[in-house]
Parts: sequence; C-alpha cells; structure tokens
Amino acid sequence: MTRYLIKICLYFFDQLSQKKILIVLKRIFKKNIGYVIDVGAHQGETINFLVKNFKFNTIYAFEPNFESYQILKKRVNDIPKNIIILNKGVGLKNEKKVLFNSGDSSSSTYCDINYNSNYYKRKKFLFDLVITKEKTQLLNLATFFKKKNIKKINYLKTDTEGYELDVIMGLYKYIKNIRIIHFEHHYDDMYKKKYTFADINNYLTKNNFYMVFKLKMFFRKSFEYIYENKRY
Repeated sequence: MTRYLIKICLYFFDQLSQKKILIVLKRIFKKNIGYVIDVGAHQGETINFLVKNFKFNTIYAFEPNFESYQILKKRVNDIPKNIIILNKGVGLKNEKKVLFNSGDSSSSTYCDINYNSNYYKRKKFLFDLVITKEKTQLLNLATFFKKKNIKKINYLKTDTEGYELDVIMGLYKYIKNIRIIHFEHHYDDMYKKKYTFADINNYLTKNNFYMVFKLKMFFRKSFEYIYENKRY
C-alpha cells in the first residue's frame, strides 16, 4: 500500500511538472511541434503528452527495454498518428550493450549501478528493485539521421537515466539540425555516470545551444532542462 501511495503522489507531482513544461513548449512551438525524437520512450508517457497537446509530423520513439517496448507498441496502435517505434537504445556509437533493468522499469539504464548508494538503497526499499540484465542494440542518432535522410528535428527528448550525454554526442554533426533538446540530469550517485552537468552544458553551449528552462523534479535528486538552438 505504501509503494502504491508513493507512486500516486509521484504521478500527481509529475503532472504539475508537465504543465510547466507544456507552457515552455507552447511558447516555442505554438500548436505544431513538427518532427520529434523520443529517446527512452518507456511506455508512452511523452508520446501521450505530445499527442494530447500538439499537432506533429512524425515521432520517432526509441525504447530498448523489450517489455516496455511491447506495452508501448500496443498503446501506439490505438493512436491514429504517424509514430514510429524502435526496440533499440541510443548512444555514442552503434554497438550491442547490456541494459540494466529493475522492478521500476522507468529506472532502466546503460550506466553501471552503485549498489552502495543510499539513494539506490532507498529506491530498492520503496520500489522493490531487482536488477536484471538485457542484451540490446544501441545506435547513434547520426546514423539514424543519415539512414532516414532527416533534415530537421524540432524536439529531441532524452530520458536515459544517466546516459544523456552519450545520446546527444551521438548526433555528431547533426546536432545543428535539432531545435530543442530536453533532457533529465541526475545529481544522485545511484548511476555511475561518466560526466557531470557541466560537461553536458559545455557541450551544448559549444554547439550553439542555450538553456531556456530548468525544473527540479519533486522528491528526486534530478532536474529537467530544455535547451534551444540559437540557429533557430
């Protein structure tokens, strides 16, 4: 019962956060968000948010966890929209890589897990985390852009639990074709990330992006950030 109540509370506060994010995206895109890439699509939370609030051309959704991918596929089949889902992860290069899954599927990650972390121990107690390993295929977005002949993506969202910098750097020269990058950054020590927020901020700044939004996530040591490309 306690775990159920916690999930209900988190859902409620996440809805409040989404309202703030919606205000920012509406200011930028008005009614049509155009072409979208959703990395770490999970079970369709971002897709549902976009379908409800915007017109769009195409959404490319990536979800490496097979169980979540199956759920996502069923949900997308009920939406008469142009949504393409792929059972793949996204990273710096094209390779096979182990995904660490847990009882809380939204916490699946390509990062090594710090089992001694107090944050991990607390999540394990609250959500009964049981870590399993799944072999998955990673690709980088530069390869995807070239294969699909993509000229522009209006909105790139990446929620990969500590793997965000690899996703963004995997764009290589195509980063200039992105207007908005929306990502989550963890400040806890549960994931053994190989970068800091300064690293991702410096990389984006060097590529002509600037921060337009920052939000502290309720009851988490995480923030959501939205960066816009100065070229637009």
